[in-house]
Amino acid sequence: MNLVFRAIDVEDAGAVGIDEVLQFGRTVNAYWADWPPAACAELAGCAEGTNSFTETEFAVFLEGLRPWTPDADLVATFVDAGMSRRVLVDPYNSRRIEQAFRAMDLDDSGQIDIAELLHFGAKIGAGWSKAACDTLLGRMDTDGDAKISLTEFAEFINKVGLHGCHEEVAAFVEAGAANRALVEPISEETIRKAFRAIDLDDSGQIDLAELLHFGATTSEGWSRATCEAILGRIDTDGDSNVSLEEFTAFVSDVGLHGCHKEVAAFIEAGEARRSLTKADSDADDDD
Repeated sequence: MNLVFRAIDVEDAGAVGIDEVLQFGRTVNAYWADWPPAACAELAGCAEGTNSFTETEFAVFLEGLRPWTPDADLVATFVDAGMSRRVLVDPYNSRRIEQAFRAMDLDDSGQIDIAELLHFGAKIGAGWSKAACDTLLGRMDTDGDAKISLTEFAEFINKVGLHGCHEEVAAFVEAGAANRALVEPISEETIRKAFRAIDLDDSGQIDLAELLHFGATTSEGWSRATCEAILGRIDTDGDSNVSLEEFTAFVSDVGLHGCHKEVAAFIEAGEARRSLTKADSDADDDD
């Protein structure tokens, strides 16, 4: 039951309140969950008036409850939730929360919508239904705009943690951070190369079809709605196309969202394509 103690003692204080132990009991439907704290302290061999257990005292308490055996699935759920909360009490709390938010915010809109919440649930194996995601979004969305801001997300996570399998959540957040490797300052030359790679018809403008192609090639398959939202953010003059100037301003601000290696490969392939096109053109001129 060492994991249970750690799941309760999320701040590594070395002690857990007896009221917290009783809450654990209620979570796993234990027969002793409604005992008075004094009875729990007595069973653990603690002095009268004790209101907390050390890890050793907690072990003695559980030993005194034998032959009681808790439901393994309920215990596993409790431990999983506790371990998720532990992630958020380390010195990188704010950074981790922001990384999680940015990993979920697939279109860099600064808001998490229902589609992105569904995507997160699917990726961590939580199997949330749309109804469940609607409910979850409703709990986080304090201003009623049907979206989750970073402030709303942070307030919610600070209370309940990142629900889901701990390893899968950590992997999702790490992948999101890796996908933003290009958010670091990007040279103007790299931005120009990226623009030219996306601009398949060399029109000097990126349209929706070309943005969809880029998203499909470098990420996990942006939907048309996602690409329309991204194009809308980049297209400042409202002509439904993205110029090099608009692209440069956007990328300088938020980076090239997508897998770093795939983005780099896409740009390299674009440069190779343009070199071949130029070579063919030069050959035609020589003829």
